[in-house]
Amino acid sequence: MASLRSTTRTRIPPSGNYFVLTTGQIITNNDGLCGTITNDKVVRHLISAGKTWKTYAESLPSAGYTGCGAYPYAKKHNPLAYFSDVANSSEKYNLVTFSVFSGDLANHRLPNFSFLVPNLLDDAHDGTLSTADAWLKKHIAPLIASAVFQKDGILIIVFDESFAADAQHGGGHEPLW
Repeated sequence: MASLRSTTRTRIPPSGNYFVLTTGQIITNNDGLCGTITNDKVVRHLISAGKTWKTYAESLPSAGYTGCGAYPYAKKHNPLAYFSDVANSSEKYNLVTFSVFSGDLANHRLPNFSFLVPNLLDDAHDGTLSTADAWLKKHIAPLIASAVFQKDGILIIVFDESFAADAQHGGGHEPLW
């Protein structure tokens, strides 16, 4: 898998950035992509290392859903749903609705790798920053307080929305980069 690095200050649409996070490369900048990709990806490495993974996606229509989206769920923010190894196998059932997250956390059943996807209303894409902040407080605070997470967890929060013309405050760039 390629290293994660930014070589330019050019704004990359959400799909490209989420692919970089999970494949190490920009597969496409086409936010309308609906098909699958076969590139090397984090899921392959997790499985080959005997690790577990799960995507918890808010407003996902059903477990295992790899369709193009059903508002306010957005596939472009859920890169693991594009992976052919996932979409064409029983691994797709690791794509679950976000409601499963609190139970997995409370029952100490979180996988080794969790990818959390708020819907478009709660990620500040179509909603407000205060709504996104409230969502983080409600769902991330219990994770951080968890003894299991505190033992060896790492949390990376990526915020991918800003005005492209705003060069002083992010301009559409992901702070993680």
